[in-house]
Amino acid sequence: MKDEELARILAEYDEKSPLYSEFLKVVELIVKEVCQSKAVTSLVSGRVKARVSLEAKIRFKGAKYTRLVDITDIAGVRVIVPYREDSGRIAKALMAEFKVDPVNSRDKSNDLGVEQFGYQSIHLIVSLTEARATLPEYSRFEGMKAEIQVRSIVQHAWAQIEHGLGYKSQGGVPVEVRRRMSRLAAVLELADQEFSSIRDLKQESQSRDLDVVRMEGVTELLREFTIQLPINDIARAQGLGCRDLAIVTNVWITNRLPADPTLRFSILLQGREHKGELKGNNTLLLREAIGVLAMDAKSHHVEVQVRNLRVCAAMLSDENSTVQCAAYATADPSLPSDPVMLAVTDLAYCRRSLDFVALGGTQPQIAAAHWKRSTDPVGLEEGAPAEYAAEFQVALKERFQHAIRNREEESPADFIAPADHGTRLLFRVSGAPAGVEVTCQLEGEVTATPVGWVRTDVNGAGLVSPEPQGSSWRRIELIGGYGFATFEWIEDQTRSARAVFLKFRFTFRGEQAPKGSVFISGALAPSSLTLLASSSAPIPRFASNRDDIVELQFQ
Repeated sequence: MKDEELARILAEYDEKSPLYSEFLKVVELIVKEVCQSKAVTSLVSGRVKARVSLEAKIRFKGAKYTRLVDITDIAGVRVIVPYREDSGRIAKALMAEFKVDPVNSRDKSNDLGVEQFGYQSIHLIVSLTEARATLPEYSRFEGMKAEIQVRSIVQHAWAQIEHGLGYKSQGGVPVEVRRRMSRLAAVLELADQEFSSIRDLKQESQSRDLDVVRMEGVTELLREFTIQLPINDIARAQGLGCRDLAIVTNVWITNRLPADPTLRFSILLQGREHKGELKGNNTLLLREAIGVLAMDAKSHHVEVQVRNLRVCAAMLSDENSTVQCAAYATADPSLPSDPVMLAVTDLAYCRRSLDFVALGGTQPQIAAAHWKRSTDPVGLEEGAPAEYAAEFQVALKERFQHAIRNREEESPADFIAPADHGTRLLFRVSGAPAGVEVTCQLEGEVTATPVGWVRTDVNGAGLVSPEPQGSSWRRIELIGGYGFATFEWIEDQTRSARAVFLKFRFTFRGEQAPKGSVFISGALAPSSLTLLASSSAPIPRFASNRDDIVELQFQ
């Protein structure tokens, strides 16, 4: 390159260097926001290429550069992330936020042969997108480019080592040095992979399949869960005078209902059972537990196991559907204002148990043509208006296995008082036009399983004396167009039925078909144990979600 051409490019650099500094700040800010949005810990740094480095680059590349705009790394941003997988995630996200120059961008690891080891990093040559460049505050950066390098910590270590040795080309490196550098690069690449594997193993060991309980459940059993407490935090709490351990759940604990000694939970510290107390609505208290845990510590963590705890899952919603507990060290039997937090643990997932669906369309209608004249006018006096009927079918389908349980499944432990009922399902009808009678019948997959109708109050609670009804019809008593029917899962040897189907029959007498809408909703009344006396059942929760209500129109 001629000296006058070099001088012209350097003069342009001197003029635009402040603008490149402003451009660099904008690129850095966008990069940091991308890393934060992906929840990746990162070290982001930037620089504008120094004049002396630029001159050396131009002299080294020769005739490749004729204008300042040809040099794409005057503004440079480096992103260092913990793991090699993170570099790919961040690079992909950056490509969505910038206009990328595909010709000059490259993944350096692709330059290595199968048997080669060395420099690995993702280099992106970017400019602002058209949407950003048209904004008044960014319009002055139109056409400017920056280089973003994304690499893992280990990849960065290699780059720093290689750069520090001062070798600019392979031709100037002695053979023995190249062999050693290649071995070092291989070790570092293996270390990068091992760090990722260790992270994955840790995450796998910390993750576990949580139980799924019914969100409608007034009392649901959590068979067993473990809380890991860091020994350093226990020692610190002990030094602050804390003696007791409090386990606080985000829902009410229902073991106190009913007050039966057989309905108990147990707490094990390092494998030995200790007596815990119920405090308030949602706290288990273990007196003098901190000292016991401190003495038994043999590793970085100590474990507390809780068995047969029952909680009110109905307190949670679809938006907040995880039962959790927090473990605190306390200095007083009642929670102080400044307890020492030891751990937060997920205990179970809550899920709405059933999908309530209408069979035969999302907007079911019964038109005048659907009404069929009764061919068996039993009970009709001579000369009385003819009876017409139409049928409509709905289904409750389980969202997860064992959402519907029989009596045996509702009594999950030998030493716990048995439940004398299975899951109750309550159908509610409202808005029925005057003169319309409603009957209903269990059918489909459920007919092979003993399921009985139960006479209950409007909340689904009442005497537990179901009688298997097979395929018989049951009339729903309507008051002001409103009525309900309850049935109960008694026993099931095959567990083959995973849905409950119910057919509704609407009848009227006369020649004028009814007009209006009937609303049908279904609710689950689950309980791992009875709440009150043995002759009662828990109260169903009716979801306010519109999707759980079927509107049937008479037209």
